[in-house]
Amino acid sequence: MARIAKGPRVLLGEVDLPEGVLVILDPGMARFWRHDGAPASPRKKDPAQWDLRLVGRDALEAGRAYDREFDPRFLFDVSEPGSPQFDAFARERGLDARAEVVTPRIPHTERVRLALEHGAGLGVVPYNRLWAVAVGGLPTERALPVWGLPMPPGEFEGRWRSIDLVVDEKGEPVRSESVTGVMVDHGQLLFAGLGPLGLFRMWEPEDGLADYVFWGKDAPGLAEALGASVLGEGLFGWRDVPMESVGEKATPVQERIAQERLAVSVDYRPHCNLEKLNALLRESPEDAASLRLGSARVVGCGNRWGDGVFTVSRHFDARG
Repeated sequence: MARIAKGPRVLLGEVDLPEGVLVILDPGMARFWRHDGAPASPRKKDPAQWDLRLVGRDALEAGRAYDREFDPRFLFDVSEPGSPQFDAFARERGLDARAEVVTPRIPHTERVRLALEHGAGLGVVPYNRLWAVAVGGLPTERALPVWGLPMPPGEFEGRWRSIDLVVDEKGEPVRSESVTGVMVDHGQLLFAGLGPLGLFRMWEPEDGLADYVFWGKDAPGLAEALGASVLGEGLFGWRDVPMESVGEKATPVQERIAQERLAVSVDYRPHCNLEKLNALLRESPEDAASLRLGSARVVGCGNRWGDGVFTVSRHFDARG
């Protein structure tokens, strides 16, 4: 049985959960979270998707055996209006089950409710073929601290052994359960209440402005050639550029880098929630920061392990 790790901890921030529901995901993929809107991909080039409900006398048994979703009652974000593969799978096993299109599609907020229902308060939430994790039944009347527990000295020193959201400091776990898990592609985690998460905006600047910066061995010469500003801390480029004008700055930089094979890295930083979070993370020695989304606090941090799919565990004391 998993146990909450003990040892010296680092406070990463506090999170408010107005509905008692926590969602954990990679903030760098938050533009794929569509909240209560249509769950289509924000990338126009992506093909259409459908959500399917499994129906029939043996639907639940067949969905579990098919093992494609945390919630075996559904198939989310499929690439065709039906699932011949599932239908054939059920027939081969003599099961009365088939997939039917759900109209309209199931919003990500509703998928949270379904995951919590199926997982009895802990579940994996699919969103645009990615995974978040939701946890329900948490306190609403107070902020909950998020702690990082470092690894001991040795090969992995400096990484997190665990990141813990603590409900009761005095509670002693007697029962634990886990799900796998949170899909990470940008090395970061965001801990947010379900409602506040709907206010998180990626690549949608609040003021219509963005920064375009670059750095590296050849950056000073490139900046001089293109009339870019010296921004400090080894950065060059332009701040507070109207979104529609960023390309005028970025295109010459990227062309020169490619043509001359310059040792230069670039970053596009719109004035959105994600970049606000990243700016705070760059200033934090612990690579952790809090944001306010509406009246609620959320916590973002580097996970210190990179990309992958990470397990989330829930621990109960004797009182449940």
